[in-house]
Amino acid sequence: MVFKSALTVAIVGRPNVGKSTLFNRLVGHKAAIVLDQPGVTRDWQQEEVDWQGLRFQLIDTAGFEQTMADSVAKKAQLASWSILAKSDLILFVVDARAGLINDDFDIARQLRKLSKPIILVVNKAEGNVNPELTQMIAKIAIGEGVYVSAEHNIGLADLYHAIQPYFTETHQQNSDNHLSIQENLQEAESNKHDIKLVIVGRPNVGKSSIVNAFLQDERVITSPVAGTTRDTIWVNWQYQERQFQLIDTAGIRKKANVHHELEKLSIDETKKAIKQAHVVLLVIDAVSEFEQQDITIANMADEEGKPLIVALNKWDVVQDKNECMVNFRKKLQQSLPQNKGLRFVPVSAQSRFNLYLLLDEVIQIFDVWNSQFSQKQLENWLGDALYQMSPPLISRRPWLIKGVKQVGVRPLTILILSNFQDNIPEAYHKYLINRLRENFDLRGVPVRLRYTKKFTGKKQPK
Repeated sequence: MVFKSALTVAIVGRPNVGKSTLFNRLVGHKAAIVLDQPGVTRDWQQEEVDWQGLRFQLIDTAGFEQTMADSVAKKAQLASWSILAKSDLILFVVDARAGLINDDFDIARQLRKLSKPIILVVNKAEGNVNPELTQMIAKIAIGEGVYVSAEHNIGLADLYHAIQPYFTETHQQNSDNHLSIQENLQEAESNKHDIKLVIVGRPNVGKSSIVNAFLQDERVITSPVAGTTRDTIWVNWQYQERQFQLIDTAGIRKKANVHHELEKLSIDETKKAIKQAHVVLLVIDAVSEFEQQDITIANMADEEGKPLIVALNKWDVVQDKNECMVNFRKKLQQSLPQNKGLRFVPVSAQSRFNLYLLLDEVIQIFDVWNSQFSQKQLENWLGDALYQMSPPLISRRPWLIKGVKQVGVRPLTILILSNFQDNIPEAYHKYLINRLRENFDLRGVPVRLRYTKKFTGKKQPK
């Protein structure tokens, strides 16, 4: 696990004490799902925080409880303890309304064994504090406690002053180390090549397993139980000198099958992740049927203008691989005709088969998505397309196509100069897009083809 900032701060506590609410408050945006029910957080979340000059890595962990209902909860807690052992400072959160219970005292005893500095954070303290609570806090023997209300933004200044002394001189120097103008420019140039890869799909197709296989680490909790992943998990990673942000997401089921509030929130977070990502990796179970929900998810990527790659996971258990490949290619052509030649790679998260090939495809499609084609290249493409098939008549009048230029990337947007800009024949429009895809190898890359009667400025048309 690699942290960029000098100090690592972990939030810990039993379920439903407001850990994720505090995490979101300190991060400054809704990074973790918050719901008034225990056990919402399973995978640990990590964000870099700059809090009035204090820069640190903040980690939200799963709730600790003595009675663990299932294997998923056990995995979550084991992962949390591993994180705490590597952290520099622990924020131990308790609930002022509910008071301290046996689980809080048990957690405190285990935390003290880590020999880490601990700050007791008494959350939900927006009202009058019960005197009995003060006595119980004294018994837990982790200081007087900092009283806050993360939800109502109360007491955060006190928490700031409690954290500040743990920043050593070295930590503070690292926090105050501002880059020079030249270094900022170099970093900005480097960031242009960073890839945000979101992994999406139906529940239980192996999305988290693929993330773990990339990392060669059990970073995300996996389980045969559908719906194990709830939050979107962002993980920084490097492959072939390219910086990645891997985004693991909750499985998306048909809307009619989604009834629980938690699942609705998880799906909303997945949709947001698709909007924020650069490349969408749609994971499909190779041994199950290609379903309408897979098509729906693929269309989400196209609507957002994001390039799409399909990973056929669990390839190691497919019996007739040739038949599977042929059938799947046919289904793609029938179900996603707008994504002609869509890239798909058979993989196995279990055996790590073809994972490097998949990542190479991701890098290639990302670079194409960012391509700026020369005017000569576009004119040659258009000239060849018109030569192979002349434009049809529109309203019994000749359709004269006079020029072309690229007006946007992410998604690729091409503007065509012609005597018509409306009522363009759909068949010829698709023909031009398909020729464009073939000419520039735009498999899986969304294309926007627009028409205008005259070129003006450099603005991308709406």
